[in-house]
Amino acid sequence: MINKIVLIGLFFVLSLSANGDIAKCIKTYDECAYDCSQGDFCMSEAQDCVDECKDKRDECIKNTIKKN
Repeated sequence: MINKIVLIGLFFVLSLSANGDIAKCIKTYDECAYDCSQGDFCMSEAQDCVDECKDKRDECIKNTIKKN
């Protein structure tokens, strides 16, 4: 639970000072999660889909921070 709060705080701070690359990571996640919600999934499959989107977003942000 605390980990999620820290991540949410981190994304909030990053989005305020986001360079274009981090903003792209977050936008891609939003689109990915939206696609999950539009698919013909049961709830657990949809959650797995969203979790995969989160993992991709986190990896994208980590790689962006490493580059900068």
